[in-house]
Amino acid sequence: MNKGRIILYIFFGLGLVSIPFPYDFFSPQRYICRFLFEDTVMLITRNLGLHPEAQVGISSDSQGMYLLLALLFGLAVIITFLLGFSKKWNKYRASVLAHIHIALLYYLSLQLFIYGCDKLFKAQFYLPEPNTLYTPLGQISKDLLFWSTMGTSYTYNVFMGLLEIIPAILLWFRNTRVLGLLMAFGVLLNIVFINLGFDISVKLYSVFLWALCWFLLLPHLKVLYDFFILKKQARLSFGLMLFRNRPSLKFLLKTLLIGFIIAEGLFPYLPNGQFNDDLVNRPFLHGAYQVEEIQFVDSLPGPVDWKIKRFYIHRRGYFIIENQKFEMRDYKLEIDTLKKKFLLLDYDKNEISADYLFNKTDSLLELRLLYKNNPVQLKARSLDWKKMPLLRDDFHWTIEQVK
Repeated sequence: MNKGRIILYIFFGLGLVSIPFPYDFFSPQRYICRFLFEDTVMLITRNLGLHPEAQVGISSDSQGMYLLLALLFGLAVIITFLLGFSKKWNKYRASVLAHIHIALLYYLSLQLFIYGCDKLFKAQFYLPEPNTLYTPLGQISKDLLFWSTMGTSYTYNVFMGLLEIIPAILLWFRNTRVLGLLMAFGVLLNIVFINLGFDISVKLYSVFLWALCWFLLLPHLKVLYDFFILKKQARLSFGLMLFRNRPSLKFLLKTLLIGFIIAEGLFPYLPNGQFNDDLVNRPFLHGAYQVEEIQFVDSLPGPVDWKIKRFYIHRRGYFIIENQKFEMRDYKLEIDTLKKKFLLLDYDKNEISADYLFNKTDSLLELRLLYKNNPVQLKARSLDWKKMPLLRDDFHWTIEQVK
């Protein structure tokens, strides 16, 4: 095997351990990355004078993530070079690389299964929030627009989820792995171009997974080319079989790996029985409100930023106000239902307390608060945002049915 492929085996193997991912049952993986690489990455960003936002650490498409992958590749080159001086390496090389190959297959399966379940149960592309629905189309960023559009279709989410779960399962079995890799290659290539085309901030990681899939397919490409293009008889080679003489151990390890993958994919949903995020109960007072009246009790003229048209209560605990120019400002929100108070916190850590009164009969929400020492009273009516055209569950077999 040439040194280039060995470098890639070691690089992807290091990525498996080092790239941080929010696992439920393997949380130490994130701490391993921080312990081994985060301080080094942050030191490099400071010395290179990179953008201050690089200090967010190693996540998503951050500069820290790019530096991490560059470090891992450099480390893989160094390790490969040093292994060339080891006599034992030539003896055990095939076995070590075969183990790494299997680990990478199950890692790819794990990522596909987790992301597939997130789509299947509508946790990734969730129903658009009311503040997004009332934002003019031209003012929505491309990534949020794509996310929101996907979130309106339960059927397509199920389809996309199955497209990832099926190849994930095929990778578990020796005889179906190549088919699983071919399916995964197409699925991941589509995801890469979605992330690139809509500026979604998981570009680097999706490229990493797609490149990993391509690398795992590489040993089979010639056979596939001979069979599908040249129409020759061809037989797939699956490489070194591990644990040939220890079937019980092989069965145990495989069962544990598959169990771990299934647990990671299903754990967020099984305990609560929440298999469709569209149907999950929203927080108290969640929704959109049309402001009907603003009163400044001391008869002082209202400041410009209090010419509010609507406000929204977000499911993630945010209070969002919208002015007449469609400009929005958000506050962190806690609702004390016993004292009937809103506790708002802005990005400068300023707190605003508001008494609220909600009349369920006419859907009227009243807020009383102090803004710059001025008593303010707002009256707003809840909007039936779920009946907006984008959320209608319409389907037409023929053009004549479209109204």
